[in-house]
Amino acid sequence: MYNHPPIIYQLATSGLKLNQRRSIYYQKSNRSPNINEEKIGPTALHAAAKCGSLGALTCLLALQADYMKTDGRGWTPMHFAAFFDHIPCVRALYRKNPNLLDLETTAEYRSTPLLLAAMVGALDVLQYLLSIGANWRKTDSKGNNLIHLAALYFHTEVLKYFIEQDMPGLPVWNLLIGMVETFEYYRNEMGVRALEVLCVAKETYWKSIIDADVLQETASIALAELACDHRSNQVSIADEGSVDLLINILGGTKLHLQLKAAKTVEALADRNPTIQKAFLERSADKYLLKLLKVFDLEVREQASTAIWALAGNAEKQQKSMAEQIGYSFIIDLLLSPSDNMRYVGSEAVISISKDNKEYQNQICAANGIPPLVRILRRSESTVRTLLRAIVALGTLCIGVAYINNEFCQNKIAEEGGMTSLVDLLSFETTLEVKVEVVHALARIVLGNPKLQLSLHNNKDFSYRIPLSLLTTGDKKIGLRAGSALALFSYNNPAQQALILDCGGIQMSIYEDFLQSKNEEEKVSASFQIVALGKVIVGRDVVALSAMGITTLVKLLTSHNFTTVIKAGELLAALCRTRGGISDAIVTMGAVEKLCAHLDSTNEQIQKVCAVTLGYLTFNLTAQRRLMVQCRNQPKLFDLLISALSIDATICMDFIEEFKRQKKMGLPSQSLEINGGPPVIPIRKVRPKSVGVPYKESQKVGFRTKSAPAVSSEKPKTAVNQSKNAQALDMKKLKDKQVTK
Repeated sequence: MYNHPPIIYQLATSGLKLNQRRSIYYQKSNRSPNINEEKIGPTALHAAAKCGSLGALTCLLALQADYMKTDGRGWTPMHFAAFFDHIPCVRALYRKNPNLLDLETTAEYRSTPLLLAAMVGALDVLQYLLSIGANWRKTDSKGNNLIHLAALYFHTEVLKYFIEQDMPGLPVWNLLIGMVETFEYYRNEMGVRALEVLCVAKETYWKSIIDADVLQETASIALAELACDHRSNQVSIADEGSVDLLINILGGTKLHLQLKAAKTVEALADRNPTIQKAFLERSADKYLLKLLKVFDLEVREQASTAIWALAGNAEKQQKSMAEQIGYSFIIDLLLSPSDNMRYVGSEAVISISKDNKEYQNQICAANGIPPLVRILRRSESTVRTLLRAIVALGTLCIGVAYINNEFCQNKIAEEGGMTSLVDLLSFETTLEVKVEVVHALARIVLGNPKLQLSLHNNKDFSYRIPLSLLTTGDKKIGLRAGSALALFSYNNPAQQALILDCGGIQMSIYEDFLQSKNEEEKVSASFQIVALGKVIVGRDVVALSAMGITTLVKLLTSHNFTTVIKAGELLAALCRTRGGISDAIVTMGAVEKLCAHLDSTNEQIQKVCAVTLGYLTFNLTAQRRLMVQCRNQPKLFDLLISALSIDATICMDFIEEFKRQKKMGLPSQSLEINGGPPVIPIRKVRPKSVGVPYKESQKVGFRTKSAPAVSSEKPKTAVNQSKNAQALDMKKLKDKQVTK
């Protein structure tokens, strides 16, 4: 320790062991000796290397001291020399045995001399070790390399040295940002502190940070955390121009940056229609769709969730996004090992197939049913994904006005979908899952006698299950169960009888819903008491139908778009039920209320109202009322036809009659607002003559008095002409008498 080689030599010649270890208990008071501890203490060579006693170390090496012995931590003298920044000692040991250069400690961390030098900031030793060929790619048992250790112990001088060296295998900026992205608090803190110091250490470091994409990546992560589930932060971040910057990153070629940008897009657009519109206007969806084709699962997962965040909650927007994704990618999402991707795939199936028979058939033809059924059987599927897969199966079976799709229903049954759903009723304990399963089964068997019989013969299914869910006390679960029962009994007296055999339904269940201030609850309950009128115990079917229809028609005037859409859809379905229902709908003034919505700014409301009016045209009274509306407002007919969906229908007699009347001339076409003549004719005002000045009138030779007669004959006036005619007649008479 004190570097006295002569004394060491004298002790060695006297027979003292050079490799004698120092006892641990020697330096600690109040402890008894321990033989095992004596075996792991440091040797004299360790002490010389630790204290930088080059003379003593050289003497010990010359006397054949064991330089490979380790202390209790597994350190050799080489490790001590490097740790305490003694270059001469390191040089002497290296010359003795070059294999010591990359020798690892035998303790927990398995560190090399170079790693120990970086850990303590021994820059001189570190530079020397690198100059003699130390392996700088080595890491300790925790995966820490030179940069990590220098940052963790806050040795910025070491970090600056490696930045200047610009070693390809040690990208300082990327490694530091990697520390920031980890989930360990201490590593995050030290990574941020190191970046903070380095940013102000030298001006040129800013360019290095930008070239390493540290700022973009870090900023994207920070913005995503700030915007997550925080609407005011979303707006503030978007107002600062982040949308355009994120679009630029998404349009680039650096995959790791695109991944972080996609995460930020998802956080900003989540449940924020304004920001969704801003991203869609700048074609963010196209860039994200390209990321779906990347092989990396993490990138594809993030791209899919970001795409669906841009889809929002509007059905039209969701359907448009699903169409852009396409059938093949939707099915790939359903087959993905990622639960988030399966969730997005299920949502896309629901959006693209809702009330569209063509899309439903195409998904079935593209083998989209087996992946959905497989999700039902996956034990690792989350409840969220499981629920959307169940809803997707039900959506594929029904079109507008509850018209069933027999092809899809049979396909689901062939793939074992019905069996899997019934199994969920037995093994699933979540009420929300159970009620969605019952609802999906009701859709699958709707209007399909073969599947209805198959379900009835399944011993694990009974109508008592939805009836029990109806009375759980949870309003949402109860209404959903009632909707499933309404589908089971829709235009099906046989299933109505089976429900009655299981006890039927009490009207008290619906009384609270019908008086609720929640319009969506009132809409659903009103439809159910009409559809389930024959299975509600102790109440008159006609009275229940009148009550439900009155409420539904009244809710068509609601200011809530969702309420109007739901009421219109259910009225269209009721038009296809038992006789007299459509008459009641017309009597309550539904035609006029539906016509008022045909020019709505909401495209979905236009579509729903047009579909309902189309089915009402098969009722003669409704047809006449609609004709009156179209005669008075000819534009309504064009709006009706343009808004009518492909799967909906309308009475051709109504169309032909309107065209005939329009060809003959509609009374409203003669009105002024429709291009007809005005009610009060416009009088043409005669233009005033231009006055002539007095002097000018004197120049014009107008005759102011009669000219003097040239002959002596009197002027031929009316009196003189009469006298001349009488005289001529007398003369002719005298001539005749003379002749006789």
